[in-house]
Order: sequence, then structure tokens, then C-alpha cells
Amino acid sequence: AQAGGLKGASLVCLRKASGEVVWRSQNDTAGNAAPVLANLGGVRQAISFTALGLIGVDAGNGSLLWRLPLNTRLGRHVTTPVVADDLVIVGSYQLGLMAVKVTREGEAFKAELVWTNKEAATNFSSPVAAGGLVYGVGPRQNVYCVEARTGKLLWSQAGLIRASGDRAFASFIVIGGTLLMLNDAGELVLFAASPAGFQAAGRTQACGVTWCSPAYADGRLYLRDAK
Repeated sequence: AQAGGLKGASLVCLRKASGEVVWRSQNDTAGNAAPVLANLGGVRQAISFTALGLIGVDAGNGSLLWRLPLNTRLGRHVTTPVVADDLVIVGSYQLGLMAVKVTREGEAFKAELVWTNKEAATNFSSPVAAGGLVYGVGPRQNVYCVEARTGKLLWSQAGLIRASGDRAFASFIVIGGTLLMLNDAGELVLFAASPAGFQAAGRTQACGVTWCSPAYADGRLYLRDAK
């Protein structure tokens, strides 16, 4: 969990059954994004997008493996990190969509920014990755698809997000070769995970105005709205 403690407890590991603290790490102010677990360079890591930047710590003991400072005016880092092979992808409304390459040399790790795409700058709607492609909500209330390896914009589709400005939101779930998107007006849109362009497979009005991230289980979608 990204607890945000400034005295060595920015990121903490707890035992699920008891709440016992296993380890605590770093002094970063918390961002608004959940940490994720991934194997990079043969080490299982907890990757966290804090208010100060992107960090990776050893999931077993909390020791810092790498850090890339990312500074924005408010430190409002909201997007959950997406891991695609050796790339960690995050987004910022000021910095754009960014890919950080994490490599290992002996026992040391290195993190370097390899591409930035301002056309795909996202505010607080977390992107997802599928088949080497990344999908998300852009700065013009558009849904986009970019190539994970290069950051190249492959397509952009307007008319799927209702709100304007920094209030635009949608959440995405990858289901096989398709993506399920819940937009901010409560509409569900199913579309193909394809670099060829936006291809809708179905859409329905599921609920009212919402900024929720739904949960999918056993063929059912669980969500909430403003009502």
C-alpha cells in the first residue's frame, strides 16, 4: 500500500490476515495511484507512482531498486502503473504518457525515460496494456491506442467520453482480445484490442454518471454510480 508516511513509510507491506507490518520503505509523499507487483530483471518488485516520481522496491524486503524523479506542479500522480515487458508506463496531465525502461546490470537496476507522448497525456483515468498496445483517455476527451514499445499514436477516437477538460474519465478492463470500457456517463463499450482502429463490438447504458473502476467476475460487472 502507498501509505505516504514521510518517515520511512511511504510504501508499506502488510500481512493480509493480521495487518502486521512486514516492511516499510521510502519517504515520498503519496500520489493517488495504487502500487502494482511485477517481475523485472528477475526480481519481484512493488512499483509505485508517488507524488515525487516512479519507484521500484524489492517486494520481499522493501529495499529501493530504482527511482525516476517526475515532477509536476501539484504532484497529482493518479494513473496506476502499467507494465509491458521491461517498460513501466504511467501518465500525467502535465508530462504526458511516459514509458520508463527498467534494466538490470549485475545487482544494480537502472530506470530511464524512453519516450513521452503529449498527445496521449492522461489525467486520472488509468491506461491498460494488451498485446503490446496501450489504451487510455487523452487530453481531448479521446480514447487512444499507442504502441507500448515506441509510444507512437496508432489511433484516436472521439465521442466516447462525455465530460470535458480534466473531468473526462473512463475505466478499462482487458478481457482476452477485447477491452471493456465504462465511460463517465455510465455507458459500457466493448471494442477490439487492435492497432487497426476503433472497432466497437457492443455498447449499452449500464448506469448513471460514474467515475468508478468496476470489478469483473464470473461474467458479471460490479460498479457504482452517482445515485
